[in-house]
Amino acid sequence: MPRVHVTSEIGPLRAVLVHTPGSELLAVTPGNREDYLYDDIIDLESAQREHRRLVAVLERFAEVHEVRNLLTELAARPDVREFLTTRALEVVPSDVLAKQFAALRPKIWWRSWSRAPWKTPDRSPGH
Repeated sequence: MPRVHVTSEIGPLRAVLVHTPGSELLAVTPGNREDYLYDDIIDLESAQREHRRLVAVLERFAEVHEVRNLLTELAARPDVREFLTTRALEVVPSDVLAKQFAALRPKIWWRSWSRAPWKTPDRSPGH
């Protein structure tokens, strides 16, 4: 793998990697927000709207890469899927899960990895 080589902290930005805010924000509650280093609860729709605006600005002068798209492309490679599945199953061994992942198409495979089973928590104070 090539090493990262940065020659300037003030040079022009040519490419940027972004992640569109998703359901992971729903896991942040008043009770755990500090654990995740959040000052406040973030509204998902507002965060996504702001993210779209930021990406629109960045696209004017830089190449913008969405993490989800890049990972979906990587998941199309059988060797990458096998590597990630093997590593995950070392942490949580499961023959059933291994068979399920092996049967999935790349786009579905990545979605199953990237979507945690978030439940919408009670966001009222004190919870």
